[in-house]
Amino acid sequence: MSLFIFFTLFVFFFARMYKFKPNPSKLLYNLSFILFSLMLFASCGVDHKTEVEAIEKLEVSLEGNLKNLEIDDALFSTRIEYIEGVLRYFSNDYSTETSLELGNNLDKLKTLKKIYAKRLNEHASNLKEQGELGIQLNTLKTDISNGAMSKEEFKSYYTTEKIDTEVLLNSSVAVKKALYEVEPEYSRIIQTLSPLLPGDLR
Repeated sequence: MSLFIFFTLFVFFFARMYKFKPNPSKLLYNLSFILFSLMLFASCGVDHKTEVEAIEKLEVSLEGNLKNLEIDDALFSTRIEYIEGVLRYFSNDYSTETSLELGNNLDKLKTLKKIYAKRLNEHASNLKEQGELGIQLNTLKTDISNGAMSKEEFKSYYTTEKIDTEVLLNSSVAVKKALYEVEPEYSRIIQTLSPLLPGDLR
């Protein structure tokens, strides 16, 4: 429809130019009007469908990442507190000589505590990044749709957002895997230590 309107205007003013004896000033005016119409038509005809679809793919990836962010923070925070209590007991109150096996299990508990703490911090950062990326992608889609940025500017911003999204997805998967894959080892150690612990730590 826009193409039809443009060519209709073009034919109309072109016919006017040659209907009467050419007037230099009128000729310049008509040519300027045609040029303006051409520029207006070109700007209206810019298609951002490809860019919008690319952004929406990233948005779908972000939405799919929500399952990787479903982690029981409270559970693992409790794990850390409990391990600290167990280590404190054996350091301050346990009077029996420490066996090699007990020493190894306590060292493993210390390692598990570090894993829990490190991954929980990463999880908190991932949650924040998830929200920020969602806002940035929405803004990018709005700007390109409204013609507020050039395609070259879009490519630069989009490349950054794509890399950040991929980093977030990989980190989210790694964090969840690391937290839950050590749970069997945690349970085994606590079960082994349980007979040596006081009632409030069992």
